[in-house]
Amino acid sequence: MAFMNPNHPRAINEAWKSWGSNGRVSTGFYFISVAIELCDDIEVFGSWPFKNGPNNKTVPFHYYNSVEAQNGTHEFLHEFLMTYELHQLGVLKLTVDPC
Repeated sequence: MAFMNPNHPRAINEAWKSWGSNGRVSTGFYFISVAIELCDDIEVFGSWPFKNGPNNKTVPFHYYNSVEAQNGTHEFLHEFLMTYELHQLGVLKLTVDPC
């Protein structure tokens, strides 16, 4: 069993603000951050900041329902660009092709 310090999500938000994030990080990006802290190899699938994918099909923002993202809550494009930069730096492997 693992326990998380309740201040950890706030610290993650503050850390990403230093990289230019202005919003609250999404749950997905939060767990990418946790993986960076805990894992040697990280592979990210399904991170896509646009309403339509490369195949022009609608991309859901939640895996558990069809609610669309609200403007201003998260910065999906900025998170995607940061994830892509981490991919280019070799910190993680980002896959945007269909699985």
